[in-house]
Amino acid sequence: MYWNIFLISYSILFNFRVQSVIPSVKFKCGGSSIDETLCIAYGCMWNSGICSYSKNFIRGFNTMNGKETSNNVILNTFSSSTAIKCAKECLKIPACASFSYVVDDLFCTIKSQVVTTTVVESKSEMQYNRKAHPELTCFQAHCYDEPGVKRLLTYRSDPLTSCLANCKATSSCTHITLSHEKDNYSCFLGKKLCNVFSDKFRSKPYQTTCLIGPIFHNSLNQKSQRLTNLTDNLADTCVKVTAENEFYLRIPWPSLGKPTTEFEIRIRGLDMSKCFHFSEQSPLTGLTTFIPLDDQTDAIFSGQFRGCKLKTEYSGTDCTYTCTCGFNYCQAVYIKAFAEIGKEMSICSYEIDQP
Repeated sequence: MYWNIFLISYSILFNFRVQSVIPSVKFKCGGSSIDETLCIAYGCMWNSGICSYSKNFIRGFNTMNGKETSNNVILNTFSSSTAIKCAKECLKIPACASFSYVVDDLFCTIKSQVVTTTVVESKSEMQYNRKAHPELTCFQAHCYDEPGVKRLLTYRSDPLTSCLANCKATSSCTHITLSHEKDNYSCFLGKKLCNVFSDKFRSKPYQTTCLIGPIFHNSLNQKSQRLTNLTDNLADTCVKVTAENEFYLRIPWPSLGKPTTEFEIRIRGLDMSKCFHFSEQSPLTGLTTFIPLDDQTDAIFSGQFRGCKLKTEYSGTDCTYTCTCGFNYCQAVYIKAFAEIGKEMSICSYEIDQP
């Protein structure tokens, strides 16, 4: 069986020589200053002074307890045994911005606008605003109010796609922060990223800070030449991989908006020593891909993962894999490449499609 489940470790697996700047984050909801009222209002669980994500947490969404009080544009309604099935339907439709789920009635409503109005407290109904997007790498943080960070623009009641488009059109924009606060859905364009793992910037569970595109394990600089060389789709711009300069990339939501959750990823490069998957003993040099098994509240590089199935024979310039997260859409796919001492290879591009 080609699937191999493993726990990644910076000190053991692959003999990592570069420590990631992105730590492992447990399922803590908000910072240490969050109170019980705020914790519960946004779908989290309060226990002995600690706020953590509850069973209502769904990957790719921010949560609010209660019922929406104003009209929204409804795309679809149907009976559903779980909120997760509603989420999958929303993620399949690019126009879906939110959904509601009534626990008592097992009923789902898919909507094209985010929930922006006050919700009345309800123990049986939940609102889910979508934050998942194939171009966004997100963290449960708020980076718009750090001293010295300039807020460029604010969008209220505006879809996520509009916020993303405005950031891409603004040369100084490095990230966006989405605020799913009750009565006030906002989007902020930022030009200086805060420390997304500092408790100071994690006190508000309804806010999410996102970078555009994938990230490397040792950098959150989206304007780096290394990342540009990989994502510009030019055959002659590549990223060199050596024993000292390893390659470890996280790509967000690879099959989002597609009819099925399964996808193919094809990596092109030069002198790639070996394409392999984790049913094999890890070689000294080569390339592989894998997907997370854990629900991730942040874009991280630790946890439980499953290797993707190698589809193509080794050619030295091309590795193709088939990946699936089963019923759910994958939150990310990872590419890991490493070279022997004294040797190097290059990774030039990747593309994702459905098989």
